[in-house]
Amino acid sequence: MKKEIENYKTRLPMIIGMILIGVLLYFNISTINKYITILKPFWVGIILAYILNIPITFIEMKFKKLLPNKFNKYSRLLSIGMTIIFSILALYLIVMLVVPQLVTTISQVIENSNSYVDAIENLINGILQKFNFGTAFDLKKEMAIIIESIAKEIESVLKANIPSIINNTIGITTSLLVNLGTFFIGFIISIYLLSSKEILLNQIKRTMQALLPRRISNTIIEISKDANKIFKQFISGQVSDCIALGVMCYVGMLLFRFPFALLISVLVTVLAIIPYFGGFFAMMIGAILMLPNSPAQSVYFIIYFMLLQQVEGNFVYPRIVGDKVGLPSVWVLVSVILFSGIFGFMGLFFAVPLTAVIYHLFKKFIDNKLKTPSN
Repeated sequence: MKKEIENYKTRLPMIIGMILIGVLLYFNISTINKYITILKPFWVGIILAYILNIPITFIEMKFKKLLPNKFNKYSRLLSIGMTIIFSILALYLIVMLVVPQLVTTISQVIENSNSYVDAIENLINGILQKFNFGTAFDLKKEMAIIIESIAKEIESVLKANIPSIINNTIGITTSLLVNLGTFFIGFIISIYLLSSKEILLNQIKRTMQALLPRRISNTIIEISKDANKIFKQFISGQVSDCIALGVMCYVGMLLFRFPFALLISVLVTVLAIIPYFGGFFAMMIGAILMLPNSPAQSVYFIIYFMLLQQVEGNFVYPRIVGDKVGLPSVWVLVSVILFSGIFGFMGLFFAVPLTAVIYHLFKKFIDNKLKTPSN
């Protein structure tokens, strides 16, 4: 009897797997995608809960040290509340810092547009005169002709495609509202997950141990712990590195008297969360903002920022993140290109930690194989 029970337990995972494969074959891919879309708020909630859990855990530990023992049961609730308030305040401060300066920059560009046109016109005429290419070039006249032709083309396109434009506008607005609703529902779900995370994790662990053989369940738990450790180290290290890069950028821009120091430094801090390409995007935005006032200063800023990234990559990043993730730089670049190509923009955020997990598991597998004596 015991032998039959053991055989049943061994075969149970295979039976469950065959049933799942049968279900997947029965339902078509579009139906599966439909259910994935329906469950999208839960995926958003899980991701938000995981990210917010890092500061919540830190604040909760501080509260448990400061509060008397009888009030420790409120530490989780207080830490969740404080994390949400700090997140909203940080977002508000970023918007209030960036938007006014961005509006001011655009206003300056519009106000100085005539002087920019005159400068470009003088430059072109100087080149034409130097090489004897004929009559002077009237840039304003040529621009007026181009703008008029573009306006006529836009008008004809709008008249011919009014129904589709209206439908696309409604579709974009609906999609935006749906995504906002998904994010809000996911945010509520994340709060519930955070408030009872120990109970949920214990239930998942007990379910795996009941349905799977002990060796498989222990392996899954071990992999989950390793992945959790790598993800946490990557997120905390990346955020700290972004803040350090933003502060260094701001101080350097003040010392070298670059314009838009606060705006560009905030953009650097926010965009640097994207490995490799984030800093490049911030640099190009800064260079474009400086270009109308002084092309030479724009070039100097690019040189300054490239040197800053070298300092950050060789000295700051290793000190803050170090070998926590344990992923060679070549695999970081490969992972960013690969995951962004497969998963789009969101792939840039998860490329490095996911690759680090795969790299860590593969390394452990190879180490175990080398330690095992060959027959």
